[in-house]
This record gives sequence, C-alpha cells and structure tokens, in this order.
Amino acid sequence: MIYHVILDDTTLTALHQAHPFLNGLLVEASRSDDIELHVPAGCLAEAEKTRPGITAFAVEEPWLTIDPLDAEASATVAPLMAKGFSLAVAHAVHAATPDMHGLITMTPERYEAWPAVQARHPDRPHPGT
Repeated sequence: MIYHVILDDTTLTALHQAHPFLNGLLVEASRSDDIELHVPAGCLAEAEKTRPGITAFAVEEPWLTIDPLDAEASATVAPLMAKGFSLAVAHAVHAATPDMHGLITMTPERYEAWPAVQARHPDRPHPGT
C-alpha cells in the first residue's frame, strides 16, 4: 500500500526549518517506495511568500512531488477561494480529498470545515492528542 501524504504550506515551512518529525518523514520517504510526499503548488506559493527561497528547496528535493494547480485542481480550488479560503488551504483540501490522503499541517484547525480531510499536526499525529 502506498501512503500519499500531503504537506501544506505550514508543514513545508517547518520542514525547511528542520522540524525533527518532518525530517524523519523525508528520510523515510527516501528509503521506502510506500511513502509519497506531495506539496500542492498553491501551498508552495504561499510558503514562498512567508519564507523566500523555499521553492528552490522544494523543487530540488527529490522526495517531494509538487502537485500542479491544473484544470482539475482549479475546478475545486476556485470555488473555495471564492468562499474566502486561501489558495494554500483550498489546494491542500483538493489534494487530500476525495481519496482520503493524509494531510500534515502545523495548523489543523484550518481544515476543520472538511471532516473528510485527515489533517494532523506532526507533533500530535493522533486525534485528540
């Protein structure tokens, strides 16, 4: 079974700052064909605003897949943005659903509007902790 893990802008920033759990996850992804780490392009763009240079880091990291904001994604993202959600949140929601991919975020409360999105903080990977 392949685990698709979505990293949002907050998590990408924490990874860039050498967060221990996230660094470990990156190492595990490099060693295993069962873990795929995905960064939605909208999250990457948002992370670049807060941490200039992070795009170069993400693009050069072979174990991170940048998911494009293509026509299919735009069909989901645009209506969410019209409702006031940020590009990063909207694209992360698109990437995490409908296939129930796990989403790692430093701010899981941003995803409470979507019960189907399994948003977890890297320091609190289990619900209720």
